[in-house]
Amino acid sequence: MEDPELPNEVERSAQSSVRRDTSGPAIAATVALVLFSVFIGVFGPRLGNRPQSPAGVTLVELAEAVVSRSQAEFSELRPERSEGSMRDELSEDEFEQRLDRITDAAVALPSLDALGLEAMSVRRVRLPGGAGGFAVLRGRGERTGALAALAVIEDEDRFTVFDRYGRPLALPSGEIFSIQDHSSADGGTTEVYRDGAHVFAVHAPTQELAREIVAAWQEAAAQRERSIRQDRQDLLPSPEQSR
Repeated sequence: MEDPELPNEVERSAQSSVRRDTSGPAIAATVALVLFSVFIGVFGPRLGNRPQSPAGVTLVELAEAVVSRSQAEFSELRPERSEGSMRDELSEDEFEQRLDRITDAAVALPSLDALGLEAMSVRRVRLPGGAGGFAVLRGRGERTGALAALAVIEDEDRFTVFDRYGRPLALPSGEIFSIQDHSSADGGTTEVYRDGAHVFAVHAPTQELAREIVAAWQEAAAQRERSIRQDRQDLLPSPEQSR
């Protein structure tokens, strides 16, 4: 005679076996989830501050392109090159006219003569981050032998700098960034800044000369802005005319 309690015992044994089989993986999954949550909580902020790939062109890339383009022309203008003496400089008017055509007269120009410089060439170029004018300058008088290059690029919001956490930011206006040249034998420095709708990059053999050129360009832009404001002020009716 069969024991009526036997099926119940078998059923309870099977259920217990199922519970024992599933409890191990479930516990392991729960522990793994907890550990993952702790990991994200501790290391998540640090991962978020890691340097990201920039969305635009870095100033190092721009500086390297300016140096590379200038080297060929610089080599032709060295005093030891006989053909260098055969190359005529541009007049101040020619320099301004050529750069005005490229930039649509949107850039204020300082006096190169006051800087002790003369323009040897001005042309339209395409550099990383945008297109614009590229000028090669040569020293005269006390600056004889010095060579410099100037790039004036239409700002397309593509240039990137990094904050102290390594996060990429758009190039701010007015702030000057210095990039040392380690790629060429001559060395030098490139000063980069943004002013309005253009980005300027000045490469020179010394930081002093590069900053003098930058200061002259910034002062020319400030004088132009003051002149525009004065012209607008002159167009306003005087108090006597308003009566």
